[in-house]
Amino acid sequence: MSIQSIDLLTLSPTVVVALGALVALVAELVTRRGQVAVGVGLVALVVAIPLAVVASGEQTLCGGDELSCAYVVSPLSVGLQLIVLVSTVVVLLMASADVSDRTVPGGEFVFLVLCSASGAVLVPATNDL
Repeated sequence: MSIQSIDLLTLSPTVVVALGALVALVAELVTRRGQVAVGVGLVALVVAIPLAVVASGEQTLCGGDELSCAYVVSPLSVGLQLIVLVSTVVVLLMASADVSDRTVPGGEFVFLVLCSASGAVLVPATNDL
């Protein structure tokens, strides 16, 4: 039995978006302003976009050989990740008016959108589902 190698830079787009979701939830809880949560979410997404491009061609969560990696980032998966990240930026920008009007609870909304986005960023590069 071999130990899997884990490259955190390869997984960083997903991790950054997930951490952004948690920080947005806590930021809205502390400040009671939904726009702060939207801002934190947008910053997390803007940070994740170049990380997704840098991770192109990488692989991680490999077993004993290089052919059995569970997470392989191909150019196609980077393209899909970029579509998800940019679409999520558009969704947060479109929802910012509703968050500022308090028709939508900002922290919870941003948390749920970013958690969904982190899963959608993870899925295109998975090799073993």
